[in-house]
Amino acid sequence: MAIMECSPPRGYPEPTVRWRKDDILLPINGRFRLSGTNLQINNVQPEDNGRYQCIAQNMAGSRESPPAQLNVRVKPYFIIKPEDITALANEIAEIHCKVGGDPPPTVSWRREGGQISSQRASITEDNSLRIINVTEEDEGVSKPTFLIEPKDVRVTMNSMARFDCVANGNPRPSVFWNKEGNQFLMFPDNKYERFLVTPEGSLIISPVKKEDKGYYVCSALSVVSSARTKAYLNITTTNDLPPPIIILGPADQTLPEHTTAMLPCDI
Repeated sequence: MAIMECSPPRGYPEPTVRWRKDDILLPINGRFRLSGTNLQINNVQPEDNGRYQCIAQNMAGSRESPPAQLNVRVKPYFIIKPEDITALANEIAEIHCKVGGDPPPTVSWRREGGQISSQRASITEDNSLRIINVTEEDEGVSKPTFLIEPKDVRVTMNSMARFDCVANGNPRPSVFWNKEGNQFLMFPDNKYERFLVTPEGSLIISPVKKEDKGYYVCSALSVVSSARTKAYLNITTTNDLPPPIIILGPADQTLPEHTTAMLPCDI
């Protein structure tokens, strides 16, 4: 909000006050309001830049104030945000960035968790970051994210249950499992009685017991951050299964000797 102040001269009859912007009378509505004799501009926009005058008028005549300049400044904003890229070793990598604002903002780059090579990196005229002779050392850090998340599983007693979980990030995160509500951690390439975590991070339970029912949590941890996801193991017993239903059963038949008898059964 901006307020343009005006203290008009007194007169008889009392003068009315109007406002002019760049020699054009302003309609007092919408974002423009009078607060006494002051002009109040709500939700100021860049197009509100200009020269404003206060005009006091009655039947005897009018007086105008000297023009006052309103300069509207806009804080920096992104037109194009940097996005993840993949580059070949020893090639050139460019991370694009375009910003706006008034006055035009200056742009600088920093690397999260490290330094940018001052010899191989430069900022282009459009404020993009350009790195020549890219190496593995130029890789940025990233939070752990899941490429494959475990899904809910329903199995029968004494069978096998498998939950797959694959995480990615830089540096590569460590993946481990635990049953929700239990602090015991299970790590890849290890076996814990009936529980096995493969080198790839999948959790296998075999044979499944009734007490294994519940949520299993896959966690990914790195020096940058951590992430977790979970899936539910539901165990079905024979008591939970409905009895078989015969849709079409055999019927009595009378056939000649030495012919073929067909007794249908559809369940």
